[in-house]
Amino acid sequence: MHRRTLLHLGASLAAVPLLPRIALAQDVCEPPKDTVERVVARVGNNHGHVFVVSPADVQACVGKTYDIAGTSGHPHAVTLSADDFKRLGKGEILRTTSTRVGGHIHRLLVRCAPTVEPPESINACTIEIGGKDEHEFVIPEAHLASPEDRTYDIQGIASHSHAVLIPAAGFRKLVAGEQLALNTSPSDGHGHVVFVRYDARKPRPAPTPPKG
Repeated sequence: MHRRTLLHLGASLAAVPLLPRIALAQDVCEPPKDTVERVVARVGNNHGHVFVVSPADVQACVGKTYDIAGTSGHPHAVTLSADDFKRLGKGEILRTTSTRVGGHIHRLLVRCAPTVEPPESINACTIEIGGKDEHEFVIPEAHLASPEDRTYDIQGIASHSHAVLIPAAGFRKLVAGEQLALNTSPSDGHGHVVFVRYDARKPRPAPTPPKG
């Protein structure tokens, strides 16, 4: 019995040094494989706050806390974990919140982006979404040049999402200079009215004929 007890104790002690290594492995975040050119970091309902996340922060993949006070006259802190940086390095959009100060918080959106935004990320239309949830979406020129039924996720900086459908006929109306008034899908107990118009000052794509 004495020998068995010693063997059991020895095995337990031998396992102890492994525990810190396991914990350490869980905290390690491998840097992204691709080079991070630029990071877009936005503050919702902003009133002078400044939130800057550098490409080096994403490459380092180590948790970090940011002071976003800027010229607002009061501070807020934003903490991004190693896992958050890992998601950013994979090209995911990160949505989070600041600390609460002065009775309010700020929602934030962070994403990695190329040095120059690609055409599919540039809005060809002026879009107004009712309410104060800071929803948004992009309609690129290519969607106007090739009209077909399209559904957009308009989450933006908000904590919830809605969908809005623009039919092929709607894109033809936009190119013809008409404004669209659309209703989003319901979410979080409400919906939004969306107004879309095409900027007539920009070169207009030639409309494609209806199918059939």
